[in-house]
Amino acid sequence: MYSLVLNQAVLTKLYAEGWSESRCVEPAEFIGEFAVAGIVPHETGISFLRSFHGISIPCLSIDSLRGQFCVQDAVFWCDARDITGWNSFLGKQFCPIGTTLTEVLLLDVNGACAVVSKALDNYLLLTSLDAMLSFLLFDDRGESELIWLSDQEVCDITGE
Repeated sequence: MYSLVLNQAVLTKLYAEGWSESRCVEPAEFIGEFAVAGIVPHETGISFLRSFHGISIPCLSIDSLRGQFCVQDAVFWCDARDITGWNSFLGKQFCPIGTTLTEVLLLDVNGACAVVSKALDNYLLLTSLDAMLSFLLFDDRGESELIWLSDQEVCDITGE
């Protein structure tokens, strides 16, 4: 099972936004949203959302706008077919966990993350939740690069 390890700078920002290690959201608040979208969440995603669902954070990566860990918003932009396509394309097992103004946030069963444009034409693959939060909070991409997709790759992912 994946365990959440966050660096001190990320923790400081999260505390300022009202998050704490003891925060616990009842899964019934968001499990139904997955079911409506036809997505079966994995335990890593459920565990993360128990602690983060409903939290909004400042996103320096997109001009100081806010991102939110909200299943309803994520599944609005990324349905079951999109998740299946991304899983196949990247060889991961993703669960949507939130959004920013222009991106959907995905979490893999092993803790890797992807920040995918809502247009589904580019993505940033990150090694951990800590790396994703560092990207959102501080615009720190680490060694990750933004990958632009060809029209054919977008069609392969979306099935359209």
